[in-house]
Amino acid sequence: MWEQSCAACHSLAPGKPSPNPDAPNLAEVRPTREQVRRAVIDGRPGMPKGLVGGDDVDEVAGYVVQKTAS
Repeated sequence: MWEQSCAACHSLAPGKPSPNPDAPNLAEVRPTREQVRRAVIDGRPGMPKGLVGGDDVDEVAGYVVQKTAS
């Protein structure tokens, strides 16, 4: 799900720029699960709302938190 919906814009690797220079590297932001959920559901400037839906929202949020926690 991450690869299909998010990886084209965001990086999860520390020190690696995101493919889209306007999108934050989430390894540096280290968002909470709820912050990711809200971003996916509500959108952000330059990011469409409803990017994924249903259980996929929680899957993406969990994946981001797991990959960015240190």
